[in-house]
Amino acid sequence: MNLQDLRAAFNNPNVRAFYMAVRRGESSLTDEAYQMVNGGPPITDFSRHPYDGMPTTQGGHAAGAPQFIPSTWHELQVKYGFPDFSPQYQDLGYVGCLVKRNALEDVIAGRLKTAVEKCHLEWSSLPGGSEQNQHYQQVYDTYIQYGGTIGGEDTQPAAPIEERSTELPIATQPNEGTPMGAGLVMALVQSLISGFAPLVQQKIGDAITKHGGDPVATASITNAIMNSVSAAVGTPVTTDAQAVAAVAAVQADPTKMAVVQNTALSELDKLAPVLDKLHQYSKDEWAAEEASMDAASARAKEDNTPDQDFTLTISLIAFMGIILVALGASIGIMAYYKLPYGDFLALFSGAVGVILGKYGTRIDYRYGSSRQSAAKDVTIAQMAKVK
Repeated sequence: MNLQDLRAAFNNPNVRAFYMAVRRGESSLTDEAYQMVNGGPPITDFSRHPYDGMPTTQGGHAAGAPQFIPSTWHELQVKYGFPDFSPQYQDLGYVGCLVKRNALEDVIAGRLKTAVEKCHLEWSSLPGGSEQNQHYQQVYDTYIQYGGTIGGEDTQPAAPIEERSTELPIATQPNEGTPMGAGLVMALVQSLISGFAPLVQQKIGDAITKHGGDPVATASITNAIMNSVSAAVGTPVTTDAQAVAAVAAVQADPTKMAVVQNTALSELDKLAPVLDKLHQYSKDEWAAEEASMDAASARAKEDNTPDQDFTLTISLIAFMGIILVALGASIGIMAYYKLPYGDFLALFSGAVGVILGKYGTRIDYRYGSSRQSAAKDVTIAQMAKVK
């Protein structure tokens, strides 16, 4: 398969629905999923995987909506030629993982149980994976909620019949009244953008990347594009079902696609002053935070306050030791009584990740490679591209 094949596959409703089921356990169903790092600060630079080339055994972390480990992303880049780690290529990388697990045809055909069985080694939060953050019923519910259909042998959820009614809960049934989810909107917008002219893709991609750290700005851009879709098809787009149908209609009609492309560019130009203002606010907030930390450091020196780095390091080492001992003891007890401990491990992993993330931020600030400084560098580069 090539990039065009991946894009075509990602446009399939079942492929997108399974994506949301994967993301429910791996990252989140919101747009922030594309910036998530397991045990690290949010992504601010989409030019590369944040731990590109770093093995997980040496501190590499999974990142992005599908939570790619560095080695997996490298394989996908080499195979498909992804130029960066932006959301649209994360989406296509997810499809590449389905291909790797020989699960793409199963997902398209709606063979959900088979797809889960093939993919739990890729995404350990799926039933059967090492984390098992989700039960099959949860995967099924999310898949159906986001427009997936069941086919082949997968005509019923895997839960025992006596534990459910003969009908799905109303909240999980696909229907015309389900409000649009932010994750689905983002996926649909990325799918649309992939069909635009290359220069238009570059301009819109730069705008999204530039303002990607601000959810309000990102929502404004994606909503503007969805409004152009609504105008092109001549019908309101307010629910998941309407959004999927409208985008499919646009993609099937080159004339409508051209209208959406031109309208999207026009709307983007109209939004530019407001988005730039939001961007400036974000820059001011980062600058104020760094100035506050600089001032605190200066006051500490003037007051002859002892350097806290040594104390911080010792306390963190001690705290980590306590956590590891408590974790080992807890797992031992749960294993003895044959209790499941997948969720317990996930909880501990999350807590340790937060602690290490805070410690990393402190070290970065102390030695001159702070997250704030990196964010400003990315901002300057993206502003130069947009201009």
